[in-house]
Amino acid sequence: MDIKAITSIDSEWTRVIDYAENCSWKAGINLANAMKKEHFTEWERVFIAIEDDEIAGYCTVTKTDCIPDVPYTPYIGFMFVGEKFRGNRISQKLIIKAMAYAKELGFEKIYLVSDHDNLYEKYGFSVIDKKIAYWGAEEKIYMQCLNNVIVIEVKDGLKKSAYTKEVLEKLPEWFGNKQALGDYVAKVVELPYWAALNKENNCIGFLAVKTYYGHTGDIFVCGVLPEYHRNSIGKALYNQAESYLIQAGCKYVMVKTLSDAVSYEPYARTREFYKSVGFEPLVTLTEMWDEKNSCLIMLKPLI
Repeated sequence: MDIKAITSIDSEWTRVIDYAENCSWKAGINLANAMKKEHFTEWERVFIAIEDDEIAGYCTVTKTDCIPDVPYTPYIGFMFVGEKFRGNRISQKLIIKAMAYAKELGFEKIYLVSDHDNLYEKYGFSVIDKKIAYWGAEEKIYMQCLNNVIVIEVKDGLKKSAYTKEVLEKLPEWFGNKQALGDYVAKVVELPYWAALNKENNCIGFLAVKTYYGHTGDIFVCGVLPEYHRNSIGKALYNQAESYLIQAGCKYVMVKTLSDAVSYEPYARTREFYKSVGFEPLVTLTEMWDEKNSCLIMLKPLI
């Protein structure tokens, strides 16, 4: 899979116009017309995904989008993946490439407009505004900070274990029990898993989930390196996990953490984090771990 940015001087330009004009998405013709009229100026680009010399999808990075008179720029727009290529995370790859390009230009934030629910959240975007588009419908404006960190889903079991070990060993206040740490390192191999990577492509945080009975998600383990705390890394990881759980049909998501019956400041911060993303205390269980380390179960409805 090759993803590249093109302008009107590139050989693929005409080919992409033809593809967009004839694809199944009715907005494709709007992109084709904009490309024909060379509406892309200065640093604006069309991004294309190529698989075996076949166009698999496209998106754009532009100054404006379909909503007038707002102070936001730049935008990712015209996101489309061909039917035969769907299910291969091409949208994610296009977004990552577009974000990297915007970072290179010096932008600190990037935006997109969509009416989809629980789609772009899994890529770390959050809704910041709602406005009327030029065709009269209300659309959501999404934003993501370009803080040199991206969140990706990890499929490789060895990487999951390595990332987990690297991060948890830097968090002794939370994961000082070596046996428990080793259990996490071993068990994440088979679980849905997301990692936050910095610009050097090093893992700075991760989150893994389980599901029970087909309708309850569980934040199995999550950790972010101390120097990245309070930089929305945990929220970006959680947003990805929540989107996955919703798509999997879960009605609830839970997390187990140390109860406030135990006075321990690091876990007070953990509880506040989960409250900030919508969890509420459900029950404290002394029999799950032990009396000195009572377990608080926190719950969040997903529907």
